[in-house]
Amino acid sequence: ANSTANAAPTDLNTPSALQVAENQSVGTVVGQLTATDPDANATLTFTLVVGQNDNHLFSIDTNGTLKTAAVFNYESNSSYTIQAKVRDQHNLWLKKNFTVQNLNCT
Repeated sequence: ANSTANAAPTDLNTPSALQVAENQSVGTVVGQLTATDPDANATLTFTLVVGQNDNHLFSIDTNGTLKTAAVFNYESNSSYTIQAKVRDQHNLWLKKNFTVQNLNCT
């Protein structure tokens, strides 16, 4: 049996900036969240923390693909803040805030 203690995920991040053009339909991909875990064969699951910041305007699938859950208007808001959470199969987790830029289409 493996007696090594489980370690929490680390390095919750995005390979590129999170951004979305205004007036895009709901379900538009905003970007990808990634994380690493020191444990071999860890299963990482991504979620948005309910009730935090502008999370209600976005959705995320368990593998970290962030999508819009609303149509954005640059004139009313040019950036949004979300709080994402990644957890492993032993329920150790890491939370981090990210900014999503809303791009003006002129």
